[in-house]
Amino acid sequence: MNSDLHLWDLPSIKESLQSRKITFDEILESAYNAINSNEETIKAWESLVPIKDQPEPSNNQPLSGLCLGVKDIFATIESRTSMGTDDSTWVGTTGSFDARVVSKLRNSGATIIGKNKTAEFAVHEPTNTVNPRNHSLTPGTSSSGGAAAVAAGHVSISLASQTAGSIARPASYCGVIGFKPSFGELPRTGVLKTTESFDTVGLIGNSITNIRSVFETARVNDLNHPLHIKQSINSLKNPRIMIAIGADFDEANEDIRNLAIEKIKDLTRETQQNYLTNFSKINFKELRACHNVIYAKELSYFLKQEVEFGSVSKGLREFTEYGDRISIDEYDKMLTFLSIQRKVANSELRNTVIFALSAANEAPSNGKPDVMDSNLFWTALGLPQISLPLLISKDHNPIGLSLVATKGSDSSLLDLALELFPGKTS
Repeated sequence: MNSDLHLWDLPSIKESLQSRKITFDEILESAYNAINSNEETIKAWESLVPIKDQPEPSNNQPLSGLCLGVKDIFATIESRTSMGTDDSTWVGTTGSFDARVVSKLRNSGATIIGKNKTAEFAVHEPTNTVNPRNHSLTPGTSSSGGAAAVAAGHVSISLASQTAGSIARPASYCGVIGFKPSFGELPRTGVLKTTESFDTVGLIGNSITNIRSVFETARVNDLNHPLHIKQSINSLKNPRIMIAIGADFDEANEDIRNLAIEKIKDLTRETQQNYLTNFSKINFKELRACHNVIYAKELSYFLKQEVEFGSVSKGLREFTEYGDRISIDEYDKMLTFLSIQRKVANSELRNTVIFALSAANEAPSNGKPDVMDSNLFWTALGLPQISLPLLISKDHNPIGLSLVATKGSDSSLLDLALELFPGKTS
C-alpha cells in the first residue's frame, strides 16, 4: 500500500476510488499510520477520532477521501472543543454539532481526522507543538497545530483561522501553503469568535489544488449571500504588481527583503512591468494601530466571561484589560477609519496583486518572539491572501511569500498561485 495515499490531490483520489484502484480504508490507514509515526514528537493534535469510528463516504461526493484536520476552535459533533486550553483553566465544550463550514465539508465527503492544537483562545499562549521542519524553531502560535499537521504529512488540509497573521505566519514557518480568503467567504458559525471585525476562516494545505477544491466547496455562494455572489466576480486579468516589502510593512532585515524581491522579479519576469511600491491612499501606519484597538476591544468583550472566571493566562488577561480601557468613542472612531480604508483598498487595488512577506524571517527559536510582519494589514482590509513556501533562509529554513489581491478575487488569486506553485509541499 502507498504510504501517502491520504496526501494525494483530490482529482487523483477521486479517480482511484471510482476505478477501485484504492479503497477508502486504505486512505484512512495511510493517514493514521502517518500520524502514529511521529505525533508523539510533533504534538499537532489535541484529539483524534478513532479510526474505527470513521464512516465511509460515497465515492461520488466531491471531497471523498480527503482527510481533514480542524483547528480546536471549530465545533465538531464527535469531539470536545478545548479552545487551546486544558482542564485546569477551562472545561471546553462537548461535541454536539458541527460548525457550518465543517458541516459543509463533511456533507461533501471529507473525513474529519481530529482537532489540531491552537494557542489559548486562538490568541496568546503557544502550544507544545513542534515545527516538523526544524524542531528547534517555533511552528507559530494560533494555527500552529494545523500547519504542523500538514508539514508532518498527517493530513493534506487543515481548517484554520486568521485574525492578524495566524494562517500566513505558521504556514511560512512550517513550509506549507496558507490561504486566508476574503473576509466572510467561509462561514464563521460555530467557530470561536475573538473579533467581529477580523476573524477569517481559512485553510492550510500541501497543494493549491486541494485548497481550491475545499474552498470552492465550503464558500458562501448561494442566493442567501447575495453580497458575496456580487463581490466574488472580481477577477485578475494581467494585473499590475505592487510590492509591500520594506520598513512600512515589516521588520525583516535587508537580506530577507532582497531575497524576496529577487524572487518576485523572477516570478513576474514575463509581465515586464514596473513594480509599484507606493500605496497612495491606504494609511498603513494608522491601520496597524487601528487593528490593535479594535482587536483588543472586541476580544475583551467576547472573552469577558472567561477572564472574570480567572481562566486565562496573564498575557491574555492584560490584553483584554487594555481592551476594557479603550473608550467606546475611540473604538467607534477606529471602526469608521477601518471602513474608509476598506473602501479605499477596494478601489485602489482593483486588478492588483500585492507581493509581501508572510513572515519577516524564518521561524524564531522556540520561546523567542515573532518579528513584525504585514499580515494584519491584509486581514484588516479583508483581502484574500495566500502564502507560498517560495523562499529559503541562509540556514535552509522556509519563509513564505504572500500574494494578496482585491477583495472577492479569491478564485483568480488561487489560479495565479497555482501557476507559481503547481506542485505539493514535501
